[in-house]
Amino acid sequence: MTKKLISMIFLIGALSFINCASEEAPVDETPGKTDAQSVTDDKAALDFADFTFGTGDSETSVTQNIGLPAAGSSGTTITWAAAYTSGGADASGVIASDGTVTRPAFGAGDAVITLTATIEKNGVSETK
Repeated sequence: MTKKLISMIFLIGALSFINCASEEAPVDETPGKTDAQSVTDDKAALDFADFTFGTGDSETSVTQNIGLPAAGSSGTTITWAAAYTSGGADASGVIASDGTVTRPAFGAGDAVITLTATIEKNGVSETK
C-alpha cells in the first residue's frame, strides 16, 4: 500500500479551509530500483491530483481540511510541514501535518500557506 503527496501553496481565507484524507496507491516494487530512485520517482509524481479537497475547495482556496497523501507508489513515506508565507492573518497552526485546517479568526484576512512534502525511504529523502 502506498500514498502520494504534494507540496503546494494555499490561500487560506478567513472562511476557507479543508479536511485531511489519504488515498492508497499500488506499490511499485521494480527489481533493482534504488531507494534514491524511488524517492525521486515519487517526488516527480506528486501533484495536486493527489490531494483530497472538500466540496468547493481547490489548491487556491481552502476552507476545510485537506487530504494529504502519506506514501508514494514506490514505497516511500511522505510527511508534511506547513509554513506561513504571507497574508493578513496569523497563520501559525493553520494547516497541521495531517491536513487539519484551523481557519484564521473572522475578519483577520486571508493567509497564504506553503505546504512542503518530505519524501523518504530508508534514510534517503527529498522535499517538494
